[in-house]
Amino acid sequence: LSQAVNLQALEAMPAADRLQCLLPSDAFAVALQSCTLDSADCRRIGQGQLARITPEPGFYRLYEANGRFLGVGEATAEGVRA
Repeated sequence: LSQAVNLQALEAMPAADRLQCLLPSDAFAVALQSCTLDSADCRRIGQGQLARITPEPGFYRLYEANGRFLGVGEATAEGVRA
């Protein structure tokens, strides 16, 4: 919250400066380990299915191979679900 900008201040800024106030979409989950998925597992996650990988149980930031953030998923013995 120390970096938060209220709506009035944001509206008063030039458009170029507003972009500098944005954080990456995965900033909320930086404390989680990351897991990169192959294209087949990305499709599975996108279709609500389990990714067929089995990292240690827990929550992970999920990424495509190109670095695009997909979301947060939970790893279990069965696989990873977003």
